[in-house]
This record gives sequence, structure tokens and C-alpha cells, in this order.
Amino acid sequence: MLKQVETGNLQVVSEDPRRTITEFNFSESAFNDFFVKDDPRPLGQHFHKSKSEVFYFIEGTGTIRTAEVDASGKIIGEIKRFTVTPGFVITIPPMHTHRFDVKYGTHFVSFSSKPFDKNDTVPCPIE
Repeated sequence: MLKQVETGNLQVVSEDPRRTITEFNFSESAFNDFFVKDDPRPLGQHFHKSKSEVFYFIEGTGTIRTAEVDASGKIIGEIKRFTVTPGFVITIPPMHTHRFDVKYGTHFVSFSSKPFDKNDTVPCPIE
């Protein structure tokens, strides 16, 4: 349980011609800001074994696909498709792969239940 107020500033953690991601890791969670600069290849295409994520879309449009997976990354649940518009909010629990197909200018933020851990991001394409 958090015992004190934490503050910080977002820092660029990934930038390329298609998108910019800024992030701040708290001791027990994380906050990200995503800005899509070009119609990208699908974003995401992974799942987390132990953290959940909440995404809030500020600008732009597109789709998100999700599906439950087993520990090896095999899709075991129905593939669900959601349309993204400004104001759309989605929470993605652990063991659910997710794919974002969003348009140029899409801006969204996320809150993660745990700080970034490269070992908890498992590649998992979804069609």
C-alpha cells in the first residue's frame, strides 16, 4: 500500500516516426501518454502476465482487439473488437493480448497497475 505522495514528470521512453510514448513509473504503478504521428503498423500485439492497464482516448479513432490467452500466449478466448473515439475508456486485465489500430493524430493515456517490466510484456499477435 502506498504510504506517501509520489510525483514526477513524464519522460520520452520511445519515439520513432510513427509515435511518441512518454512515461512515469511510480513505485507501484505507471502512467503513459501516447501520440500517434503516422498511421502505424498495429501497436501493442502483446499481453502482460501480471499487470492490468486502463486506456483513455483523448483524440483520434481506430480499433482495439483483445483476447484472453493462456500462459504460453495461445488465444483461448473470443477475439473482441472495440471502436475507439474520443472519451473511450477500456481496461485490459492480465493475460489478455491487445492490438491497437489507430489513425494519425490519435492521442491516448494509460494507467498501469504496476511499473513497466520488460519481462512482463510478452509478444502475442492478434488478427
